[in-house]
This record gives sequence, C-alpha cells and structure tokens, in this order.
Amino acid sequence: QKGQNISVYGLLKEFRGQRYMIHPKIFSESSKEIGYIKPVYPLERFEEIKEISPSSQKRRKVLESAIQAILNYYKDHWENLKDILPEAFLKEHDLIPLSEAFKIIHAQESFQNYKLFESMLSKAKKRFLYEEIFIFELALLKRRSMVKSSKGYPIVADEDEIVKDVQNLISFPLTNAQKRAIKEIITDMKSSKPMNRLLQGDVGSGKTLVAIASALAVVQNGLQVALMVPTEILANQHYNNFQSFFSKYSKKYNIALLTSSSHSKSEIYKHISKGHIDIAVGTHALLQEKLSFNKLGLVIVDEQHRFGVAQRQTLLEKSEILPHMLHMSATPIPRTIAMGIFGDLDISVLDEMPSMRKPVKTAVLYSDSEKDMAFLINHIKKEISKGNKAYIIYPLIEESSKLDLKAAQSEYEKWKDTFKDHKVLLLHGKMNDKEKASLMEEFKESADILVSTTVIEVGIDVKEATTIVIEEAHRFGLSQLHQLRGRVGRSDRESYCFLMVNSAFVKSQKAQEQNATLKRLRTMVKTTDGFEISLEDLKLRGPGDVLGLSQSGYFKFNMADLTKEDHLKLMSSIRADIPKYKDQITKDLMWLTNKRYLQDKLIVA
Repeated sequence: QKGQNISVYGLLKEFRGQRYMIHPKIFSESSKEIGYIKPVYPLERFEEIKEISPSSQKRRKVLESAIQAILNYYKDHWENLKDILPEAFLKEHDLIPLSEAFKIIHAQESFQNYKLFESMLSKAKKRFLYEEIFIFELALLKRRSMVKSSKGYPIVADEDEIVKDVQNLISFPLTNAQKRAIKEIITDMKSSKPMNRLLQGDVGSGKTLVAIASALAVVQNGLQVALMVPTEILANQHYNNFQSFFSKYSKKYNIALLTSSSHSKSEIYKHISKGHIDIAVGTHALLQEKLSFNKLGLVIVDEQHRFGVAQRQTLLEKSEILPHMLHMSATPIPRTIAMGIFGDLDISVLDEMPSMRKPVKTAVLYSDSEKDMAFLINHIKKEISKGNKAYIIYPLIEESSKLDLKAAQSEYEKWKDTFKDHKVLLLHGKMNDKEKASLMEEFKESADILVSTTVIEVGIDVKEATTIVIEEAHRFGLSQLHQLRGRVGRSDRESYCFLMVNSAFVKSQKAQEQNATLKRLRTMVKTTDGFEISLEDLKLRGPGDVLGLSQSGYFKFNMADLTKEDHLKLMSSIRADIPKYKDQITKDLMWLTNKRYLQDKLIVA
C-alpha cells in the first residue's frame, strides 16, 4: 500500500540509467531487514568453495558463515584493516579509510538511520571507485615502464627520407597528419626501447600508408614485420596494398599472406623462421605455436580492440627481443579519454583527410515510401552506368521472428529481380573466410551490387563503390553507421550514403527512443567528421560500447564504469597524478596491482 515500508530482495540491474529488479521478493513492514541494504554475496566469485558441496544452498551457508566470522573478528577492530592507498592521495580526494569503507559496505545493519547510511554508502563507493582506478592506472604506468625498460631493436632511419620515398611511389599527396604520424613513429622506433603506440584516425584518413611507411623503415634495417588483422578479407586487402607498394620499390622485399585458408602454411612458417619473409600479413594464423620469427622488429595490429590482450601477447612472444608495437584503430576518440583507457600507449592522431577525398553525401529515405524507393533504384542504375558499384547492407542474414528486420538472404532475391541486367552478389558472416575473400574479389572485378551484412563494416576498400544503402539504419549505433559509410568515398568520385528507415516504425517508437534514433540519423546527415560523430556516440552510448571494451574481460571493474564520461575523465586525472605519490607506493599495493592486472608477466595492451 502507498506509504507502507517494505523490504525487497532480488537482483538489481541497470538499463539506460534506470535501476530495476526482476521478480523481486517483497517482505512486509515487520521484516527485520527494513532500514538498510543487506548484501548477498555471489557464489561464483568464490571459486574455492565449489569443492565443498554440489548443493548451492550448502555452499551459500558456508560462504555466509565465513564472511560473518571475518566480520565478527573485525567488528571491534576495523582499524586493523591496513590501507593500501597513499595517505596524501586519500587526503587530496577526501576519501574515507579502507576500514571505514569496509564497515559501511559489509556491516550495514549497524546503521539504524537509512538516510545516514545512504550518505555513508556514497562515501564508501567513492573510496572503492578511486582505489580501483588508482590500481588500474598504476598497472598501465607500470606496464609502460616495463616495456620501456625492455630491450628492443633500435631502427636506423631518416624519417624525412622515408616520407619522401613513400610520396614518390603514390599518385596523391600525403596529408600533413600522415607525415607527422610517420615521423612520430620512426622517431620512437629509433630508441633501443620498444615502441608501444596507438595510431587512431577517421575512416579513410590513410592509416594503411602510415603502416606501410613504418614497415619500410623496419625492413630497411633487415628486420621483419608482422601485420595482424581480424578478418581474412582485410588480410587479403592489406596484403594486396603492401604488395602493390613494395613492388614499385627499388629493393625487393618478400611479403607473405598467412590466413586459415592459406596453402602451404608449413612452407610459409619455414621461410618466416629463416628470415626469408620480410613482411607477414595475416589473421589469427600468425598466433600459431609453430610460427617463429627470425628477427621480428615491428608488430602492427589493425582494429586492436578486436583482439584480446592474451592474443597480442602471444604475437609479441614470438621474438626474443621485444618488437616495436603499433596499434591501429578506426574509432577516433578524444585524447583525454584515450589516455585514461590506453594510458600505457603513446598516441598518434590522423585528424586530416586526403585532399582528393570528397565528403560522402548522406540522406535519410523511407523504405516504405514508393517515391523514395523509385528514387533510390534510379540513382543506383545511374551510378552503375558510370562504371560505379553499390553496397546494400542489412543487419541480419535470415528473417528474425523476435526482431522485425529485413534480412540479407531474402532481400537479395528482390534486388536480383530489380536489377536483372546487372550482376548482384550476396555476402554474409556464415560464409567461411575463403568464400568471403573470393566473393569480394568477384565484386571488385565484375559485379555491380553487393548485398551484405555488416561483415564489410571495417576496412574494405573498393574504389569504384560510390553508393551504400543501409537498411534498418535505426538499428545501428552511430560509430557503426559511420564505419559502414566509410566503405564508399574511397577515391575522388562523388559518393552517397542512404540511411533507410521505416516511417511507421520511427513514428511508433516511444518519444525518448524516437529522439535518440532521429538524433543519430541527423548527426550522420549533418557531418562526415569521425571525431564529431565519435563524440556524439560517446554521449549516446558511452565509451565502453563505442570502443568495444564493455565486453572485454580486461576492462571489467566492480565500481568504475567505462560508459560514464566522468569516470573516464577521473581515470586520466588519477593517471596524471600517480607520479606524485611514487614514494608512497607500498609493496602491498604493487602486489595487488600485479595480481589484478600484470600477473608478474610483461603484457603489452
């Protein structure tokens, strides 16, 4: 009843900033639990008690008894809990001691006044948030220091000469941002300490050429380069780009492609280990145990968030001397946020587009409007008549009963019918890597239209593609829409992006969802600037989702939330302050940092 005090038991979840419970148990006013929050300790967090009994009920009793015994011990001795954070840091940020924070979190029944408890709980949460971020950022700085104290291959190169060599072999001018990034990378690699650098830039900003220039400096020193990419299609594309560039170069360098469908893998392994291969381009096949490099001087990882820390570590361990490391990401984010998350990396930014690239013209069309569909079909026919190609993107392969989305498989047949005189192909994620690579090659060589799922989202480069149609555009995040749009406008040809939505669906959405959907689409129409789009996406979805880090085990926190901008700013701020407390970093704090993030092993993110 209204005004009645109740006690609620259940799993607390959060969605779009709102907290809720699924099927909670409700206790009446007579319940002794009313007035404070009673913690329920999750069994899965305590691996050790799994052996005690197959019954989860018995295990929970054991766990609660153990925790109660600890709490009883500390009941009158909370001050015995030793603080691990530097005292000056606690004072500067007005943080309560560890003992007090633990007491608030675990012995909540001692607070009879709920309002007082709520205020104290806020202080305890702040304390644990700052501690968690401090330890994470300390780990990043420690890891950076470990990398810098390791032995690497010092590269002997003249960065101006490398820029000149690259410029002489391409038909368009390098941007000032590309020249700056090349010089930063080569200057970094001249050190006997291994480079660990992030190269971030918008879609089409020319990261591949920067990677080629970096590789050129390394192979000129008689060292090998490994370029790892997430998909076979991308591996083929990078391999072709590297082959095309180095085939024009005065000295011959050997480049190998290594993917799951590569023939004669054992032969390629042998040539790489003997040093006969200068540049190895590949997918996860580069991580095979059988593969060892002769002198690995540089590792380039494209779309770095798609690989786990352990996978990148495996690649680094294929060389006795630590190679230089260049991470590439097509999701441009503000430097302050990047430093908080990737604080152990130096950062180079490509914030300028090649001069011959024209901004892609973007418009929203209604898929249930005969007029809009007639316009679209006519536009695609005109583009094909000029020798251009088109992508048509769907979110799913097959029809879904849960989500009323158009699917690539069924819609492909309709597009084939509409364009009977033209070659229409279908690409989707259920194809194996070899089929995808073969089909992309066929599209480049002889087809006019490619109907596809989002498998083409990253890095695909077909210069004749001038139109992309994104069906069910309201289902995609801003950054993903921008990545897809980046598949066109890869040359000096005028290019177009059409965002297709169902007018009835948009109108039927709740006001809040409708506003968010329309805001995304308007942002896409308004700008082609990836940094601006990324900032907007950060506001709408949060950095964790935008960067693909929310699902990453390495970034799982108890208190810190990567979807909150203020938490990310706090990460950068604490990271900048840590050197002030270097004399107060205790052995206990370093032990905890190693245990949580470093595991006594050199890991380069």
